[in-house]
Amino acid sequence: MQTALANTLAVFDVTAVFAALSRRWRYARAYNRAFAELNALSGIELADMGLSRCMISRLAHEKARRSITG
Repeated sequence: MQTALANTLAVFDVTAVFAALSRRWRYARAYNRAFAELNALSGIELADMGLSRCMISRLAHEKARRSITG
């Protein structure tokens, strides 16, 4: 009986690990996509939107967080 419980807990742990890896992968892809898109803009284009180059990383993180949470 205890072995079945241990096996069940091990399956949940593996599932949790894969879910965390999947979430991190989606976050990294969303971050990289947003960063590349903003970084490709010129300084003038960024200024027209009220942004500066130093804001790109923070904005990319915000976009990535929103994309994985819904």
